[in-house]
Amino acid sequence: MSDLANSKGPMPFSLIKQLVTNGEIDKLVRSEEVMKEYTAHKEKFKKQGADMITFILSRELKWVPQDVPLNTPSEQLIEAFVKPADSRMFANEADITIVQNTFPYYVEPGVQHLCVWVKFPMPPDPQSDKGDISPKDKQLVEKYITNTFCNWLGIPRSDLVWFKNWTSLQSVRSIPHIHVIIKDMDQDSLDKVLRTGGKALNYGTEDCKL
Repeated sequence: MSDLANSKGPMPFSLIKQLVTNGEIDKLVRSEEVMKEYTAHKEKFKKQGADMITFILSRELKWVPQDVPLNTPSEQLIEAFVKPADSRMFANEADITIVQNTFPYYVEPGVQHLCVWVKFPMPPDPQSDKGDISPKDKQLVEKYITNTFCNWLGIPRSDLVWFKNWTSLQSVRSIPHIHVIIKDMDQDSLDKVLRTGGKALNYGTEDCKL
């Protein structure tokens, strides 16, 4: 592991890309300050008897009524409201919401950490001992990421990395989401993509011929 990952400063994009490429996403870190904020955030919900997933669903993603009481079990809300318009991965923009990560990894200035939340299932690959998604699903994610961030927004593929946390690393397991970390993303591109579903895949074209 690079000495950079052991430093107390923010991770440069080059290191982030190296860790993701090498399958070492467990070595990505948050700053001490953000970790304290994240821990306090979770503790607040626990003390109030509230469901943090309900907060994400209603206040951040707006997939369920925004005035729903936060002590409503998220399992009930997911069952009632979080139903994909299309069960195929990334086939419908209504099933996808892109937001900034509220508690991002410790990245250097100029690097954006986004999350792509989805309503359709993204189960772990039974062949993976880490709970990673299958190679076929990774190809679909790659096609969606390329469509949205490279083809639509014009971001060079070399300036972004994506990953889905393994099951063992997930703090939120009931709502699938992809992490996207982007170097030098300009504000116009960020404003254009936030709170959208990006660009869905067209299953009738070359998009999805794997």
